[in-house]
Amino acid sequence: MESLVGNLIRRLEEFPMYKVDTRIAEELRDIEKTFSLLLPHLQYAEWELLNHIGMDFQYAEGNLLYGEWALPYADGALLYADRNLHDAEWGLPEQGWRISNARFDISELRNSIIMHTWPWQLAVWAADVEEIVIRKVSEVITSPEMTEMLQQLKRTISPQPVGNFHSNHDSRTNQIRMNLESACMVDRTEEVKLIEGWLLAKEEECPDIITILGEARIGKTIVAEAVYEQVRKHFDFYAWVFVSKNDSTRRIMQNILKGILKSISVMAPNNIDTIGEKPLKKLINSWLVGKKFLLILDDVPSWEIVQEVKKVIPRGSETTRILVTSRVLDQISHCTNKCNLNPMYSSHLLHKHACSSERGKEFFPSVESVAENIVRLCRGFPLAIVTVGRMLSTKHAIKDWIEVHKMLLRGASFMSLSYADLSPALQSCFLYAASFPCHFEISSKKLKRLWIAEGFVQHDNNRTLEESAQLQLEELIHRNMIQVVKRNIDGGVKTCRILRRMREFALRRSGGDHFAVILKSLKSTLPEKCHRAFLYGASYDATSTSKFSRKDFSGLYSFLSLEQNQHQPLNLNDFKLLCVLELQGFCHELLPDAVGDLALLRYLGLRSGKIKKLPVSLKKLGRLQTLDIRDTFIRYLPDDLEGFGDLRHLLLGGSFTDKVVNLRDGIIEAFKDLQTLAGLKITEGIAKGLIGLRGIRKLSIGAVQGFHLVDLFKAVKGMEFLRSFTMKGSFEDQNYELPFPPLDNLEKLCIGGPMKNDLLDGVGKLHYVKSLYLWDSKLTKDPLWALQHLSNLILLSLCNSYDGEYIEFGDRGFHKLKKLSIPNCPKLQKWKEITDGAMTKLETLNLGYCPSLVELPKGLEKLNSLCCIQISNMSAQFMQDVHELQSISKFSISIRGKVQSTPKYKIKRPHNESKHQADLNLYQSFEFV
Repeated sequence: MESLVGNLIRRLEEFPMYKVDTRIAEELRDIEKTFSLLLPHLQYAEWELLNHIGMDFQYAEGNLLYGEWALPYADGALLYADRNLHDAEWGLPEQGWRISNARFDISELRNSIIMHTWPWQLAVWAADVEEIVIRKVSEVITSPEMTEMLQQLKRTISPQPVGNFHSNHDSRTNQIRMNLESACMVDRTEEVKLIEGWLLAKEEECPDIITILGEARIGKTIVAEAVYEQVRKHFDFYAWVFVSKNDSTRRIMQNILKGILKSISVMAPNNIDTIGEKPLKKLINSWLVGKKFLLILDDVPSWEIVQEVKKVIPRGSETTRILVTSRVLDQISHCTNKCNLNPMYSSHLLHKHACSSERGKEFFPSVESVAENIVRLCRGFPLAIVTVGRMLSTKHAIKDWIEVHKMLLRGASFMSLSYADLSPALQSCFLYAASFPCHFEISSKKLKRLWIAEGFVQHDNNRTLEESAQLQLEELIHRNMIQVVKRNIDGGVKTCRILRRMREFALRRSGGDHFAVILKSLKSTLPEKCHRAFLYGASYDATSTSKFSRKDFSGLYSFLSLEQNQHQPLNLNDFKLLCVLELQGFCHELLPDAVGDLALLRYLGLRSGKIKKLPVSLKKLGRLQTLDIRDTFIRYLPDDLEGFGDLRHLLLGGSFTDKVVNLRDGIIEAFKDLQTLAGLKITEGIAKGLIGLRGIRKLSIGAVQGFHLVDLFKAVKGMEFLRSFTMKGSFEDQNYELPFPPLDNLEKLCIGGPMKNDLLDGVGKLHYVKSLYLWDSKLTKDPLWALQHLSNLILLSLCNSYDGEYIEFGDRGFHKLKKLSIPNCPKLQKWKEITDGAMTKLETLNLGYCPSLVELPKGLEKLNSLCCIQISNMSAQFMQDVHELQSISKFSISIRGKVQSTPKYKIKRPHNESKHQADLNLYQSFEFV
């Protein structure tokens, strides 16, 4: 409810008062002030409700039955004002709304509130507020001047985020970051070591199926994840599959195949969803012949599923391990190799998460007895202990701990407490993230952009909106409301998700608050009061059509279709209030012209679709912040986009593809607020136009020639906030003598295409770079020797970049390097021995398609941090050296053959993936950001 009221306040704040009559503007400001008075009461209403749960309220675990209290009256007033303001803003006389039909019966509502509310004084005040609001809205909306003026009005809205972030957030930032770096384990180290021992035992001693058993929320998935991260490097293929009770065998086989391909960085074919069950089983079987395979089946509802999967494993295979987590204790009781997780009553676990800071450690002794009582009320569930602990880490008063204990004692669940303790902005962010599919890996960049478009991010004059969104994401991660799935090489959050139990709670709250709805069928009915809709998990057939009506769409702020289907809605005239439109995998070649009428649109996502052309009407979207058309067939942007003054993220193509999109000269200068520009084809005009875009954080351009570099480097030099820079093209076509610009904040650099050795020397002076990718460079100078003094480099990839015969690892260089990949260097013949002090922190070494290389580098035993060597398609003599090392070394050595040799079924490269990208996906294990 807080988020709904906040959204209305935001709309009133953004309303262009200067374009309406003074009297009307004053009345609208009065309405805004009235709701602003209401918001603080709603913000703490849920917490107070939990605090008084033993009085006049009913409670069901994980879900609150509110009685009537303050929320229903706010709902009524809000819906009334919101609907009528919407109709008036857009001048829709055909809807013919009438005040008499829309008005609520104030006296009846007041009586209902007073009868069921605690405290009753607030109820009387609430009813009075509602009467004032309805009267003022009625007067303003029905005035002839307002009606006539609004029918002609095109609103000009600037992004004004809503919500109150914690006032003490800055002081806690270091503590949050420290918690982000710590492991998410819940004191299950003994169980982890036991299972690791089983999985890595000798073939004759190792069981083929291992089970982790226990009731819900006991920590099965967390233990499995810890084991998975530790042991998967010892297997050629690995896959993690979440199993639902509704999943068919075919769906499970699809997910296993996707996992296998993902483990070797190969994209699944676009037609994988159309492959039948039997061909899928044959394909999986053919991939696994002679390979070491680790499979995790999470939350298995029936042992029959495990038996069905086991049939797919090649006969005689002694190197496949299946790890199963399940709550079905009776069906799996016959398994000998099982790890039963028992309830955990650990005050130490609570202390670990509630008092990680120095201040918390000093404070804990004063609340130790309360902490023990809280742990007992968590019923032995590690997830509950950790989540409550993270919430208590924000509270340093004894009375707050006692209050939490009392609420738990009265029956409040840990999820309800944690949710109630969030600010309205964070509640909205949490519910929004939970609306994505279960176990879905959400890109943190995308999630933050969506939050900003929705207005959930609190603006701070000292930070950009993106930086503020990052802090809110970190806050939710710290509170255990959102879980990190993958991190970038430098430790930043790459993808995240919400645990199943958290998501189930969030969806109930989201439905009760009319925040969002999940549509699993195109024939679903959209609730009247809902403002956000997520479409996924639907079943399609040739006759499937949408039953949505114009009324269904008219109140939506967001519509996200997260999977490819041919029945995505095309009648965009009905989406008048949309600020977010995501049509992933859009199956049509043209986007309707009506998209230009979505005047409030801030986020437009069309990624991975068949669309070939954007409509000219796109130029009318003056408030657009994000345009994402990556992995589509679009090659030209419409002209006349100078009105995109609010554009912040223009995502046209991936950094590691050959695809670029054309933009007419003279337009790029208008994008003054641009922070991300990816996939643009450079011209002389664009190179000069980039000079004025000093706020760019990520720049990726293609078709670069030597004569572009003077203007391009001049522009890049002025981008003081630039963190990621990619340029693709050919840099050897002309003579040029210019240094690479000094970029003190640059962290990621990608250069694709032939380049001169002089440019490499300039790159070697960028001491702040953490990730460096060079491909198709045709260098004759040893790149490792030239780059060895990049003291902050963590990842180095050299794909088809060196035409020399000898390579040297440097003299005590690469102090922070963790991952080195050298694929496709056909002339490389010999390494020089690794010297003492070089690459002391190297963890992963990837080598592939270097046919002239006959031996591994000498001195690998000096690299104490090296734990994984991945080899692909090397010479027979080289492989003999590898096998000898494999039998005696401490390293995990993964050997991959040619993917093309897989019998019968061939993985095809997607239409929009370059050969270079396919090579990188095939030969290297790192993933691109």
